[in-house]
Amino acid sequence: MKHFKLVAIALTILFGVQLLTSDKSEASYHAPWYACYIEQGGSLQKCMGPYQNKYTCESKRYSIPYGSRWLGCFQ
Repeated sequence: MKHFKLVAIALTILFGVQLLTSDKSEASYHAPWYACYIEQGGSLQKCMGPYQNKYTCESKRYSIPYGSRWLGCFQ
């Protein structure tokens, strides 16, 4: 019974670590970046790009139409 509990705890910890680290995956180093936003009163996501790096993409945050909601940069 103790062995079963230890295995169950170990599997739970491994599964939890897998869930925490799987969400942080990114595209390859050379993949293009896209700046995405939603216009005011709309529900359609619009993206501008591609950009060479994340810093250039983030600078486009100030170029979106007035009242739009910034979603971020994605690869």
